[in-house]
Parts: sequence; structure tokens; C-alpha cells
Amino acid sequence: MSTIDKNNKKSDESVNQPSSSTQSSFSNYKWWLVSFVLIIIISFIVQRQINNDNNNNNNNNIKSERLFSLDELQTFTKDELYLAILGHVFNVTSAPRFYSSTGSYKFYTGRDASRSFHTGGTSSEDLTDDLTGLTDEDIAGVYGWLTFYKKQYPQIGKLIGRYFDSNGKLTEHFKNVLTSVNIIEKEKEEKARFEKQWPPCNSEWSRDAGRRVWCTEK
Repeated sequence: MSTIDKNNKKSDESVNQPSSSTQSSFSNYKWWLVSFVLIIIISFIVQRQINNDNNNNNNNNIKSERLFSLDELQTFTKDELYLAILGHVFNVTSAPRFYSSTGSYKFYTGRDASRSFHTGGTSSEDLTDDLTGLTDEDIAGVYGWLTFYKKQYPQIGKLIGRYFDSNGKLTEHFKNVLTSVNIIEKEKEEKARFEKQWPPCNSEWSRDAGRRVWCTEK
């Protein structure tokens, strides 16, 4: 092969071979593509795990909600201490000094004594879940105790009867309780609005200064 032919061959080969910059760009593209695919895969795995955790939590919540008959509730007065208020069952085992057989509130254990949370009595007429005859304000007060127990003790289920049916659904009795609570809340809001518009006034009398009247400024 002549010198001219060799030079032409080298020139052709140099033209056909990709430049270093082209190779670098192709490598960067492959790296970006692989990274993108990995991100997609990792995101899918993480999201799937989150969904599984949420499903497990929902299943645990469903399993933890127990429906009690009155006879079942009455058995939890010794080692485990349960009580109900407005049909909501709470585990009060952590406070034996109040709810054990020697506790000051032992008469609440193993039953729904919602009426007694208003009357404070311990007779059979008081230790019942029947709120018949109580005013809206009285019923709202009992509901306030329910809110207190939700903050203090774990709610572990519902009592089948006056406030929840055999499927754990709200009955008309509990809906009536909520109606009373809403009525009282609206009355409080209206009273607060009135007092803001018409602040309270005061008066005093003395022998030297006579009568003096002043009102609280807005």
C-alpha cells in the first residue's frame, strides 16, 4: 500500500470514529436514564409500603373496635375495669383507686351510668344511661364528661343498646344528644356575641360620692 493510500485510510478512520465529546454525552445520557429508572422504582416501592402501612392501620382500627353487650360489660369490674358513657366503652384499668371495688367511683364500672354524671347520685334511678327529662344543658354537660374520658382513657368499643345498634351505628338517642349539644353551643355563641356588643356595666354607691355607674369598654 502506498503512502498516499495509508494516509487516506487513516483519514477515513478518523472521520468514522466518534469524538470524545460525543462519547461523553452518550455516557451522561445513559447515567441519567439509569438514575431516572431507579428513582421511579424506589418511589413505587416506598409508595407501596406506605399504602400497606395505611391498610394495616385501618385493619387494626377496625379490629380494635369491639361491640359489647351489657352482660359482657358487667364482667369487667375486677382485673380489667371498663365503663361506658353515652354508649362509648373506656378502659379505666389504669385508675384502680377510682374504679376498682374499693374505689370512690366503683359504681360506674361495668355499666353505662350516663345519667349519674349529671345527677351525681348512686341509686338505681341514677345509674342508668337514660337521660329522659334532662334539659339540653344537662345533656350537654354529660357529653362534656364523654369528651373528658376520651382525653383521659382509651376508648375500646361501643355498648350495644340505647346509643349504638348491633352494628355499631349511631341510634336516634345519640343523635338527640348531639342536637342538645349543638343547641347549647349556639346559645353560648349568641351570648358571647351579645356581651361583645353590649359589655357589662357596674354601679356603686357611697355617702360621699353618691351613685357611680360605669361600663366595661369594648
